[in-house]
Amino acid sequence: MIKVPKINQMNSTKNAHNRKRIDDSNNNPWMIFIVKVLFIIIIILSLPKLVEGKSNNRRRRQRRRRNIELKTNQENCVAHCTQQQDDEKLHISVVLEESLNCIDRCVSPDCYNEIFAENPLEDGEVDRNRHNSFENCVRNEIKIQQQEERRKK
Repeated sequence: MIKVPKINQMNSTKNAHNRKRIDDSNNNPWMIFIVKVLFIIIIILSLPKLVEGKSNNRRRRQRRRRNIELKTNQENCVAHCTQQQDDEKLHISVVLEESLNCIDRCVSPDCYNEIFAENPLEDGEVDRNRHNSFENCVRNEIKIQQQEERRKK
């Protein structure tokens, strides 16, 4: 004799099988892993926008102001040094590199003495490392002056 399963047994077997599929799809470890990775990627990509703040912009503006003030001082000193040489009736066209000592001394005597006092530049000599150190020293002076001005207000 052939056994024919009862209808109730077939339905319960199908329901158990369907439940197992639903449970497997919810607990699939790869699916959970992919969702977590995507969530982490979204957080990482949005993090720079959350961290970016006004303090960064403020520092940039302050640095830009110091650089502008340094360049303005240098331009004034270039005019002063070239005028000084014209007054001495040298009538030689002054090349900027040839008057660096005069310009640097004019911009900041303290920084000039600190950087170049032991071994001053010869006319026309260019030493980028010491000149960069000099400009950093001048920027720090300007920064200190700006801080003192803010405190006075």
